[in-house]
Amino acid sequence: LIRKLEKICSENESFREKLIELLIKENELNTDLWRGIIMSLEKSNLYEQKLIYTFEKIFFNPLVVDIYNLELSRVIFSIVNTRKSISDNLVDFFYEKIKLLWNDSSNTEEKSLGYMTRALNSSKGNLALSTIKLIEISIKNSDEKCLKDSFKVFLEQMLKEEGYNDSLVVILGNASFFYNIDSDWCEKFILDKFKSNDDEILKMAWSGFVHQSYLYTEFALVFEPIYHEAIKNIDIFEKDIRKLIFKGYMSLIFNFSEDPMGDYIPNIFSGDMAEETLELFYFELSNGIDQLDKTGRKEIFDKWIKDFLDRRSRDYPIKTSNHEKNLIIKFLAKFPYFTSNLDEILKKFDKGFTIEQFTLYFFTID
Repeated sequence: LIRKLEKICSENESFREKLIELLIKENELNTDLWRGIIMSLEKSNLYEQKLIYTFEKIFFNPLVVDIYNLELSRVIFSIVNTRKSISDNLVDFFYEKIKLLWNDSSNTEEKSLGYMTRALNSSKGNLALSTIKLIEISIKNSDEKCLKDSFKVFLEQMLKEEGYNDSLVVILGNASFFYNIDSDWCEKFILDKFKSNDDEILKMAWSGFVHQSYLYTEFALVFEPIYHEAIKNIDIFEKDIRKLIFKGYMSLIFNFSEDPMGDYIPNIFSGDMAEETLELFYFELSNGIDQLDKTGRKEIFDKWIKDFLDRRSRDYPIKTSNHEKNLIIKFLAKFPYFTSNLDEILKKFDKGFTIEQFTLYFFTID
């Protein structure tokens, strides 16, 4: 019924207006009819003044804002995220509504969901997403790359809220965006959270980061030490997040590191290294090699791969397990041109080395 109402309201603006007026007149505040009306605005193409007028009607009573906080936060984000053009006037209007909605906003209660999924399904998460989008639009409209003080105040309010907060996942996860527009503010309020001793904060920050941020040269240089610490503590993260963190770390190795053996590999190969981490390393390393042509493979082989393999054959910095030796054998297939350089390394494998099933399968399939 609500979906049918939503469709009718989307297609008939006059009907929606009359229904709003009727509900206000009859003081019908806690009815799912409001849900249909609100959601009908998600894909509306109302011109700005009409859109403002309609939202003002919906916001007429605090009780409606409270009851339908999630729906309103979702619709506002959908509008600011998809509308091709938004004026400064509409930016200011929605920003005021977002701050008003924040007072009654909430987190997703379903704890079994991942942090990012929870954020996308809560009013706090959607309000944070909308705020960031409005900042992006404001910068585009003014053609001036800066973070206005008015936005800083609200962002800091969200960041300082005690307890679990879905908006943290969104705000911290956009570290690269904030660093690009105000590096000093970002280092103080965003990057500092990535150095927290609280595992919950780290999980929220990295869950948002791997889905929303990207590495560019200036930011990568600043964020590199934070990545090192995340790899050292990789086991605290959920499996899917571990994979994405590791993928980013390998990207740093390939694109930014001058000395992987000195500043990256020691963080990965530690005494309590999990087998899954080992497999992630060789998987992502292989993916990176796959992107290179013959010349590129020779360059990286000479730069650090040969040295790395030599050290692993000598159990440095930790003992090389039988499973890792199988991973190495499979990895060597990426360098068919350099087998003569690897003879000495292969000879160092002990006589007790056992070929695992996955290795046999890898070399026997077509």
